[in-house]
Amino acid sequence: MEIIAEKGVVKTNTPFYKQFILSFIAGSMIAIGFIPTIKLYQDISPAVGVLLGSLFFPIGLIVILFIGGELVTGNMTVVGISYLYKKCSFKNMCLNWLKVFFGNIVGVLFTILVLGFGSGLLIPYQETVLKLANSKLTISPMQALISGIGCNWLIGLSILFFNKYEDGFVRLVGVYFPVAVFVLIGFQHCVANVVLFAYPVLSGLIPLQSALINVVYVFLGNVLGGFIFTGLLYKLSSHV
Repeated sequence: MEIIAEKGVVKTNTPFYKQFILSFIAGSMIAIGFIPTIKLYQDISPAVGVLLGSLFFPIGLIVILFIGGELVTGNMTVVGISYLYKKCSFKNMCLNWLKVFFGNIVGVLFTILVLGFGSGLLIPYQETVLKLANSKLTISPMQALISGIGCNWLIGLSILFFNKYEDGFVRLVGVYFPVAVFVLIGFQHCVANVVLFAYPVLSGLIPLQSALINVVYVFLGNVLGGFIFTGLLYKLSSHV
């Protein structure tokens, strides 16, 4: 836990331009990891699409942890633990989350709008993207918040697993399965939701206000899942 806390300090002290680049990469990887779900959902069937999509989505976090990237949901755990160990201020923790989330959104927008729809790859899947986006809006804000808790609790466990072990294969397994499980269950991730909302919102198919309400509540749920249910609980138990 103290090692993770030190990593949180590094993240809060990273120059903005470098932080933005790494955040951009992370957002792009999350979008790329989501595209297979969209295609499989339409090309095969919704049920099989979600199942197989959950097997591909972890590529995003794998790239981020093994190669480099700044993902806001991961930082909710890492920088949150740094704050819990009094190695960074509350202000710096919150600023880090907001700056990284901004970079993640830019990365998502580039990947889904330019590489996805700009290349023509996702044009045949417009209705599927809209259907998946609308499915995120059928639940109440409170349900979105609770769903966000489940999502980042599992991602937080992936982060702890990655930092606890050194063997590459063990790390891979520890990162892969919690992420695959949260996708299969259907828990909501604030950056992944931006992937689905980007095109429908810009096309006027979904009100911006509805998308923002969902993203804000899921973001808050992700904070609780990563910061409280992972970071704080393991700090209190001193188990890791």
